[in-house]
Amino acid sequence: MLGFVSVYFDDDNISFDNCAFQVGLDKAVESLCQQNEGQDDCFKRFGVIFFVNGSARGPFVSHRRWTDAFVEQLDSDDVSVVSATVSCQQGVHAQSFVLALKAADLHFFTMSLTCNATISKEEVIQYMEIGTSTRLLDAGKNIASVLPFLRGIDWRQVHQACPPLPFGSPKRKTNSRPGCCNFENNPTIDKGYLGTHTFGPFESVFVKTAGGIVRDGVADMMELDYIDHVSCVRALTAHRMATARW
Repeated sequence: MLGFVSVYFDDDNISFDNCAFQVGLDKAVESLCQQNEGQDDCFKRFGVIFFVNGSARGPFVSHRRWTDAFVEQLDSDDVSVVSATVSCQQGVHAQSFVLALKAADLHFFTMSLTCNATISKEEVIQYMEIGTSTRLLDAGKNIASVLPFLRGIDWRQVHQACPPLPFGSPKRKTNSRPGCCNFENNPTIDKGYLGTHTFGPFESVFVKTAGGIVRDGVADMMELDYIDHVSCVRALTAHRMATARW
């Protein structure tokens, strides 16, 4: 069984997470996989794969390993991916600035990845974030969020009541479809949950700072141009030593 390996890189922002995660996987293949070994077969030797993009700040934890908030939900047989947040905007999806997914289900994710410089942010959300979650949910697998008020939800049922909108549909701010979560709003924006709640960094473990989103107090807790990778690596290494999961 392989130990924990961290892959960190800094590169141009081409097609957002769509390309960044593909490059990260390619670099991991170079480091981890045997010659002529397929990517899927290689990563199945790992229990869980984490993706943390450059817009994320954290981890914010007070009394436990940050990985626990993600991994404990992946212990459920039917949960394939855990994100800091789940959104119903345009369709039910795990938001991709921080993701933990079962390596055995990586193929659901890689089907959407591409390094196409012409792809728009809206297309990445539609075909990577929403597309991946839709494939998982349609296959009977569940997604999950670390946010306390979004835990314990069967997102497959929400997905049935709130299917993805066609690409290019206007974002709904009123008159949400019955059965959709959170009035079909993005929970990461200010007062984005039920129109009243702005979650704190210790609820979500990581917060997003791209797109003009900066949580109150985060600037005081961590420099906004720096993600604390050292703490991440130390915490995840400690988790590896404690559970032999990785």
